Amino acid sequence: MNKFILLMLCVVLLVAPCTNADAKTKTGSTWNDGRLNFYDRSTFETLAPVGWPWTFYEEFMGSTFDKTVASEDTNGTWTAIETNLNAAVLLSADGVPGLLSMAFDSDVNAARAVIYFGDNESVSIDDGLMFETRLKVSVAPTLLTSVVIGLAGADNVDPDTIDSNCWFRIDTGANWKWESDDGTTDDDDNDAGVAVSTSAYVILRIDATESTVKFYINGAKVGTASMADLTSTTGKVQPYIAIGKCGGAGLGTLLVDYIRMWGVRE
Repeated sequence: MNKFILLMLCVVLLVAPCTNADAKTKTGSTWNDGRLNFYDRSTFETLAPVGWPWTFYEEFMGSTFDKTVASEDTNGTWTAIETNLNAAVLLSADGVPGLLSMAFDSDVNAARAVIYFGDNESVSIDDGLMFETRLKVSVAPTLLTSVVIGLAGADNVDPDTIDSNCWFRIDTGANWKWESDDGTTDDDDNDAGVAVSTSAYVILRIDATESTVKFYINGAKVGTASMADLTSTTGKVQPYIAIGKCGGAGLGTLLVDYIRMWGVRE
């Protein structure tokens, strides 16, 4: 058989989706620019990004959350900010398949729960990367509480002042929002058209591998940001999930299943 035909048959077999009717999940695949990605065809969760120079995967499994807290003698991959919380940012007891809990109480005060890389901005929107997370908003934000989930520059108590970001946002509105800031243009409060649910998990993905940044919820594109004025400095970001309130008795709880990133090198 012609070697070229044999090679093409191998590619087709790799790219063709698996449709085993007995499987709990059905796996699909895409082939784009020489890179093979496998995904769950029912949920659109990325299963294995193949051919990318680097990948990062946090599953939140184990006995404790691997975190660094300024007031504690701890070291870990993540830095956690825990301001005026009755419950620390920690692994949910018996959470399957490994869940991180970030929860607010009804105490009347300003409060913050944040996980990030401690301002080590070690990935770049400008170079090209993907961010994906699966989580559930088990208690919807109330009163002055808001949540941001995605990629950001250096942390600030007021998320709107962070120098660059592309993230999903929820507050007391009914729907998810998406936002971006390239250091020049601040594109905020865009309605994604998807309702916030307290009963179902959602998969959020930010695709910054091309000239524009695209936002996806459960596999459906909900927005596109230009971010044309990014520089080598403002393009550097970190994974960032934050719940905050400037006061009041507002509530809000996130259960984070995983955080995954992959991309290209400089």
